[in-house]
Amino acid sequence: MRWIDNFKQAYLRSSKNLIQAGERSAGSSDEVGGSFDAIGYLEKQLLLHHGLMPNHSLVDIGCGSGRLLSQLGDDDIASYLGTDISAELLSHCEQFLTNADWALQQVEDCEIPLNNDSVDMVCMFSVITHLLHQQSFRYFKEAARVLKPGGKLIVSFLEFRHPGLWPIFEGSVDEVSSGGRLDTFVDRDGLRLWAEHSGLEILELIDGEQPHIPIDREVEFDNGLKISSLARLGPIGQSIVVCVRK
Repeated sequence: MRWIDNFKQAYLRSSKNLIQAGERSAGSSDEVGGSFDAIGYLEKQLLLHHGLMPNHSLVDIGCGSGRLLSQLGDDDIASYLGTDISAELLSHCEQFLTNADWALQQVEDCEIPLNNDSVDMVCMFSVITHLLHQQSFRYFKEAARVLKPGGKLIVSFLEFRHPGLWPIFEGSVDEVSSGGRLDTFVDRDGLRLWAEHSGLEILELIDGEQPHIPIDREVEFDNGLKISSLARLGPIGQSIVVCVRK
């Protein structure tokens, strides 16, 4: 087995175990993210804020158990493709498919199984946080390939500039050594290079510790934290990079 496959197998084992355990949408796992409803709602609001339209096509890379998909309605987008390496998670996602133009597909590598210049928006939430940098760069190039000119790529990422995230990195040291989950931090210079060499332009880099997502309802996280709609803005916990296809 290739060294890189160790992390893939760890993800697949965790996903399968969570589904078999019957946990609600696998929502408490790090692989697909805790606070299933809250984070899914914030992801949707983020995409809408950055231009997702009802006539758009969306690719959700690493869709996991469907936290974003569960929040989308027919009035939000025209077509949807969710990809993941886990067949178990994709099977669980099927309950959220409400439109004949929406689909799920299992992938084996860093690929987007669509034609060139065919998509309006690509998102990757909590995806490059579990990939090697080389894999992330391949996904940036794939996103640039399938995006229409002017289409957007929106990616969440972890960065060392936020001291509160240090425990995640420190805790991942033993995980990696034992063949467990990979937690990857990315610096902004790296993101700029990936975008530049993929044919993308970075429009915005957003600090993950600052509320920046417009909300229109109360948001409650699994840890009991509540954000009132009066606050107008909510956080997603990771930094965000917004790119546009040149």
